[in-house]
Amino acid sequence: MGLGGDDRGLPHAEGVGYRLLDEAGLLRRDWQLRSARDVECRAGNSTAEANAMRSCLSFLGTPCCVPCIAGCWMKQAEVSAGNVVAIEDGWGGFDFLGQGVHFYCDLFMRMKGEYALEAGRTDLHIKNGDCHIVEVDQGFVGLAWDMGQPFLLPPGVHQWKSQTMSLSRCVDISQHVAELGPYTLLTVDNGYDAITQNNGKQIILPGGTMHLLNHRNWKFEAFLTKKIQTHDLPTQLAVTADNVQLTVNGTVCWHVTDTRKCAERAAFTQTSQSAIMERLLADVKKQAQASLAMYIGAMRFSGDGSTALSVAASEDSRFQSAVQHANEITELYGVEILSINIISAVPDRRMAEALSQGAVGAAEAQQMERAARGLAKGWLIEAQGVAESVTIAARADADATISRAAGALKAAEELSRNQVSVHLAKIRAQGAALENAGSSLILGKGGGLGNMVTAHPQKVQQLARQVTTR
Repeated sequence: MGLGGDDRGLPHAEGVGYRLLDEAGLLRRDWQLRSARDVECRAGNSTAEANAMRSCLSFLGTPCCVPCIAGCWMKQAEVSAGNVVAIEDGWGGFDFLGQGVHFYCDLFMRMKGEYALEAGRTDLHIKNGDCHIVEVDQGFVGLAWDMGQPFLLPPGVHQWKSQTMSLSRCVDISQHVAELGPYTLLTVDNGYDAITQNNGKQIILPGGTMHLLNHRNWKFEAFLTKKIQTHDLPTQLAVTADNVQLTVNGTVCWHVTDTRKCAERAAFTQTSQSAIMERLLADVKKQAQASLAMYIGAMRFSGDGSTALSVAASEDSRFQSAVQHANEITELYGVEILSINIISAVPDRRMAEALSQGAVGAAEAQQMERAARGLAKGWLIEAQGVAESVTIAARADADATISRAAGALKAAEELSRNQVSVHLAKIRAQGAALENAGSSLILGKGGGLGNMVTAHPQKVQQLARQVTTR
């Protein structure tokens, strides 16, 4: 049977452990057999017919077999394949009978029982005096002792003949801690470290593999997890900067970063593994509570909103300073606190009632503020509408003025190009002025241009058209 592998040479899950033991020279194959068929025993020395004949002659008392007259002198056995029969020869010796038919004529020989060499039995240990047959299953190591010296047996069938050597037990090496006499085989999972002491010197073994402690004074003490852990903090009373007493509940999230520091400075490694973790957790909780109290002592319970405890502590730079404060201590024994979280911070009853009344007043004030803001917004919208209407009217008036000015400019340009039109325009203007004046001095009976214009306006216009056509 190959070490840590099957007939195809494929490695088993326990191959690393077997390899460690083999490289250290601890696995002994001196007594290993290739199969159960190689068990050393007495082969069959007779046949079923011969044994039947001897039995008949012994029963009839025929003198041809004088030494076997008494039936107790005849020892017969038929051993099936895969079985052995333990015998004692009567002279202090022990042996096994193998497959076949056996006959012995010995008054002192005794047959002690038949045993099956079944495959897959973890408890197969046939002990007949100084004769031993042992089967060690895959995944196990046989621990045998000979005069105080340990021997480790690999998987397979083993047979030896010794008055001092005997099998102690078969050890399952898939266990995290497999004790093999003075040796210890450790399986350390990822996320864990193993704390060991080698003649008083502390040795930390990393996770993710197996380790062999190869002498009695190299002892395993504890596994230490490096995984992130979250625990509830004990309920504590804390006082804020404005002298408000709060009942605080929180949690702490932490992990081990340096196993060596932790084992040397914080953990009592000569105690049980559970006691180590309890002590370490107690230290972390105490430091987290102290830092949390420091943080709350710098806060005002009824602040302006930016410093109130209702704000998430993780968003407060002072809270991060509290975590850093805690880590200044915990890093001395290899622990990092990732976060301290406030679950609840409740004041006493009287303070809670006062805060409740204050909350009602704050809500009413908030409603009034919202109403005032709505009214002001309405006024602003109305003023904006008036301003926009005035702006539009002014723009329209300006556009009209610009249009009238452009028309007057165009008319002036036309008049400047025609002198007669200019004179006629002057005449019209003078006539209009005289008519509006209503004076008898100006509009008298005498002749002149003024009387002509006023007395015969149609003629004047006809004359103007004639002049224009010319």
